[in-house]
Formats: sequence, C-alpha cells, structure tokens
Amino acid sequence: MNNTDKVYLIKWVGPFSYDELYNWEKKWLENNNENFNLYLLQGKRKYARKFSYYCGQTIRCVYRRLKDKDHHFKEIEHSDYSIWIGKFSNVVPNKTDINVVEKIITSELAELELGFENMMNEINFHPPVFDVYIINQWYHPIKNSEWKRIHYNSPANYIPDLMIYDSNSKEMKGTRKIRKLGILE
Repeated sequence: MNNTDKVYLIKWVGPFSYDELYNWEKKWLENNNENFNLYLLQGKRKYARKFSYYCGQTIRCVYRRLKDKDHHFKEIEHSDYSIWIGKFSNVVPNKTDINVVEKIITSELAELELGFENMMNEINFHPPVFDVYIINQWYHPIKNSEWKRIHYNSPANYIPDLMIYDSNSKEMKGTRKIRKLGILE
C-alpha cells in the first residue's frame, strides 16, 4: 500500500424510472447540499433482446444529465429500464475521483461481467495506475435502508459490493455481496 491508493465508499440509491428520479433528486437537493456524481443505467435498446448497461458521471443533477442531447439514455428510455444514482460518502470527490470510480466500474462490467457488447459506454475501460478500493452499498429510495434482495438484471447485481483493483498485478478482487456477520453490543 502506498500514498496514491484510493479508497471510496459509494452509496447507490435506486432503482428509479426517470420521473421517480426527477422527483426524488429534486427533493434530495432541497434538503442536502451534495450531488450524486455517478449513475448506472440498465435497459433494452430498440429491437434488443438483452439488457444493455451504462455507467456515467456528472457534476450536475443526474436527471438533467440524462436529458442531454445525444445521451445514451435516449437509447433505452422507452424500454423496461432502471436508473441508479451514486454518491461518494467518505470524500468530497474531485474530477479525478469520479473518473477513477467510473473507470473501475466500466472496466469490471465490460471485461469481467457483461462483455463489451452489452455496455453502452464507448470509453473509460482502462483502469488507473494506482490501487483502488471501492465499497458499494445499495439503498432503497423510499425506505432509506439497504436492499436485501436485488432484481437479477439490476446493475447492482453485477457490480460487487467490494472491489479492489491491484495496479501491480492488474487484478480485480472483491466480493459479490457483503454479508452480515452479527451484531456487536
């Protein structure tokens, strides 16, 4: 471990439809002074049989980013789709932090989980040159508690709860689901 190692805790909230996201995120921003910087899309492109996935980043509201001209969301918005939004909870992220997490997630999804053909991302498949540790937690938008079970097609089902990228060996390590060990009193 050296000084350039990065550790991130990402809290994901979802799944949302676009209208649910719009209402939820507007309400969130009225009561909080922090944006969600990452988002995951899952849906079917026109005439596709399989789901496609996209990991993106923004410094604006996610619901505004999804309405940008030529955004990949337009490819799936008329299908059975879901949106997850993620925020950093252990650091105030800069552009580099956001890029690193997006690259780790897109690399892991494309190379180890889904294959490039099932990703809508066209770039950001190259991991960084330093070690990265990511802990992902998945929250229900209404109950404000962690999900116990997640739909099998959900991005949350493909992205491990613990991701460790070892830059020396170029290995991705981790665990699919973090489990409860017990209660400490």
